[in-house]
Amino acid sequence: MDEAWAGVDTGKEFHWAHVLDASGTELLSRKVENDEADILRLIDEALSFTEEVVWAVDQSGGGAALLLALLWERAQKVLYVPGLSVDRARETYRGESETDARDPRVIADQARIRSDLGELRPGEQEISELQLLLARRRDLITDRSRTITRLREALLSLFPALERALDLNGKGPLTLLTHYQTPAQLRRAGHKRVAAYLRNRGVKGSSSVAHKALSAAGSQSVTLPAQNVASRIVAELAGEILALKEHIERIDEELQKRFFARPEARILRVACRAWDRSSGPSSSFVWATSQLSRVLTGSPLTRVLSRRPVTPASGWVTAAF
Repeated sequence: MDEAWAGVDTGKEFHWAHVLDASGTELLSRKVENDEADILRLIDEALSFTEEVVWAVDQSGGGAALLLALLWERAQKVLYVPGLSVDRARETYRGESETDARDPRVIADQARIRSDLGELRPGEQEISELQLLLARRRDLITDRSRTITRLREALLSLFPALERALDLNGKGPLTLLTHYQTPAQLRRAGHKRVAAYLRNRGVKGSSSVAHKALSAAGSQSVTLPAQNVASRIVAELAGEILALKEHIERIDEELQKRFFARPEARILRVACRAWDRSSGPSSSFVWATSQLSRVLTGSPLTRVLSRRPVTPASGWVTAAF
């Protein structure tokens, strides 16, 4: 036998593998635990049929990471069949019963009959680091959004006018809330002292933030229930958001210094400026940085820029097309 194709439907706890020969005849089909020993047994079983096996997977990271690492360690060729392609191809296999083995068979057969599938290769160290930084950045942004929501809820129960007056995404309002949370506190301090507090902590537009806060304080004279507890929670949440904001900014600086400053990234910076106008700077930055990983691994720029910007998938490998 000259060649065989192995399709693997990957999962967190286990995978399902299906191996076909050149005629599409099944050679092997079984469940594979997502641990090193069982994956190595699967590789040995597939190679017992032929010395040349082409592997195909539906994930480029996550639960497939150990499988991919072991395949590359054995110098195996691995193709990537995206989940959407599997879903579409499944329609043409109507005779197949709906079992756990159906999708890996579809994956293996697609690898056997198609010549346009991208090959997965081990990413360079810097690409692995880039993807980890992007994944961490997304986690922090999610945490920040969730904490801002909690802060709004707490501030509404304490000082509704201030919640309406302040942009809780900004450093100035958050810095204010770490020290002043109630109308009485703001009125006692006065505009000059509040503005000085903010200015001494590097807040731009400190006078404007202080003016908005004092205006809100003038509109509320009543003390709402549980003020002491609510004040403490507001101060803590504001501090947490500031810390998350600083962490995100540090990651952005690292991404800028280590990746966006590279000559290969110039054309991507031009592309993301156009993307900014429709999707905002944050999404364009993440998109362009993720596309840079493709450039660094040799994907043609024309192919990179023709792709529709998508949220970069977590993982530590790249596809060559």
